[in-house]
Order: sequence, then structure tokens, then C-alpha cells
Amino acid sequence: MAYQLYGNTTLGNSLQESLDELIQSRQITPQLALQVLLQFDKA
Repeated sequence: MAYQLYGNTTLGNSLQESLDELIQSRQITPQLALQVLLQFDKA
């Protein structure tokens, strides 16, 4: 995905995996996951 600053941290990787699971189970959209990752990178 498009986030970079914290993306290679343990927390960033865990967030990515969790969001991927939510996308696969259709609980969130890929667009929402991207918004979460972008917000994570800003924080």
C-alpha cells in the first residue's frame, strides 16, 4: 500500500495484516484501509 514512514515497523506490518484480513472478510473497503494507512503514517 501507499504508506511508507512507519510501514516497515512491527506495528505497521501488524496494521497492514489486520486491514488485509478485514478487506478479505469484506468488513471494510480497500479505500478505507488506504485511508487508515495514510492516517497512520501522518500520526
